Amino acid sequence: VPPKPAVALPPAPTAPVPLTLPNLVPGWRLDWDGPIIVSHQPETFQHSPLTVDRTPFIDVVIHNESIVEVPAPFSVDLYFDNRLVHTFEFSEGMGQNQLVWFPDWDELADKTQITEGPHTLKMVIDPDNAVEEADEGDNVYQETLVWVAGIPDAPAPTIYSNQELQQKLANLQAILETREPV
Repeated sequence: VPPKPAVALPPAPTAPVPLTLPNLVPGWRLDWDGPIIVSHQPETFQHSPLTVDRTPFIDVVIHNESIVEVPAPFSVDLYFDNRLVHTFEFSEGMGQNQLVWFPDWDELADKTQITEGPHTLKMVIDPDNAVEEADEGDNVYQETLVWVAGIPDAPAPTIYSNQELQQKLANLQAILETREPV
């Protein structure tokens, strides 16, 4: 029997370098629609169909994803179509792995003219670089939303026939039994 050829083992994984600085990023929370949420109802934390005829409530969510607290005050700028409309102040910094949100800011219509069509909301976290961070490149988030005139149509529910449901679920058993990443 011929000997087996030698196989080189892959290098052992190295542990990540521990964070020594805070890292401010746009925040995501389960069941919320993202770091910027716009709705016509307060305390929803989910987007609603938007109309130019009603006051928008804007929620902004920030996360310090580090084990190091943010010791200094900082701010978050909110832009509407690349025009600064508001600055949220964090006067006390942030704790380690803390998620903070500013709910229901309702002054957008006072600060700018909202017209029909798509508009981009953008947040810039710590625009003055008051906080030294582990990654300064992840401080911007933007989202484009569409406003309409009048009362927006409620989304129609999707209805599937039994055959369509069976077709959509046909591979479910195979997916559940696989041991490979899906």
